[in-house]
Parts: sequence; C-alpha cells; structure tokens
Amino acid sequence: MHPQTQGNASPNASSGASSGTSSKRASLRPGEAELVFQHAVEGLFHVGLKGQVTPPLQARLKDAGLDLSRPLLPAYPRAAWNRFIQVTAETLWPDETPEQAYHQLGRQLLLGYSRTLMGGAIIRLLRLIGPRRTLDRMTQNFRSGGNYNLCKVTELGPREVLLWMNEPTLHPSYVAGIVDMVLELVGVAERSITVHARDEEGCTYRVRWEA
Repeated sequence: MHPQTQGNASPNASSGASSGTSSKRASLRPGEAELVFQHAVEGLFHVGLKGQVTPPLQARLKDAGLDLSRPLLPAYPRAAWNRFIQVTAETLWPDETPEQAYHQLGRQLLLGYSRTLMGGAIIRLLRLIGPRRTLDRMTQNFRSGGNYNLCKVTELGPREVLLWMNEPTLHPSYVAGIVDMVLELVGVAERSITVHARDEEGCTYRVRWEA
C-alpha cells in the first residue's frame, strides 16, 4: 500500500463527479497565517510516537523549533510543522526508503490523532458515514488539524476516486499514509493509495478500496 508515482495526468482529467471545494486555494483570510493546531502535534509526538521519541530526535526537533520538554504551543506555523515531519521521518527510519519512512509517519500521525479527544470524535463520525463520504469530507477532516488544508475529490467509480491535496512540499507518501490509516480506522480492510499526479500546489492520489 505504499504509494508509487503513476503517470502525469491532470487532477481534473477524469470526467467523473467532483466534490469538495472547486478551488485549489485554501479559504484563509488575507494575511492569515497557515497553522497546525496543538492537538495534531500532540497526536503525533505524545500519542502516535509514544516511546519512539528518542533523545536524538528530541534534540533535532528542539533545533527545528519544537521543544517537547515544554508545554505545546496552541499552534505552529505550517513551515515549522513541515520541518518537524521531515526531521522525524529522517531520524526514526534512517534505513528505510523515503516512501516507507513518510508512509509510516503518516499512519502514526493519524493513529495518534485518532486517540486524542477531538480526533476520536471525528473517527467515530467517519465510521458511521463510511469510506466514500469520509473521502468527500477530507477537507473538513484535515482542517481539524490545520487551517490551510484543502482537498478535492473526483469520482472514478463506486470505490475509486482521485483525491487532490494542497501539500506540495512534503513527500507524497506522508499524505498517502494518513489516508491509508483513515480508511483502516473506518473499517476498510482492502485499500490502495497511489500517487497519480503532482502539480505546483499539491498532489493527486488514486484511492481504491473494497467494501
């Protein structure tokens, strides 16, 4: 289930139905900072990676702007969060390929977030609505952790969609890992998330699943 680059099709190449926002621009007010909220940071480093934050990782994170020995801030800038993610993937999985390291980190982030108060409430809702509607509301799902996240879904079939997300900086396997764990937590046993195309504002994933 690790993502692999497949082709260079445009995210809008399919003639299937689309859902979510029609623009690739996040609906932030002019001058509003792009932020990742405290519960997302807590979900990853205090819950998802509990017992795995080694002294070398803690030192590197502190150098990058995240001091885990102190109370977390209410929010962190997007650029800082991306540094935390990159440092963590490189430090915890130095012998793995970037695809494997970032995929695992994305899964750990979502697993940890699902065990926070807010994340747990969201996962309970998603289990009720099922995988297709879960994917339709991915912007809302991601926005619970960061105010800049934006997704667009294009339907290819009853159990297949293209999912675009505005994350052009981090390795695409990171988002693929998050989506993989989301679907696992809502009860999807058989699923595939692969990279379909990339553009200057984000990445498109082909998501397939079985009932």
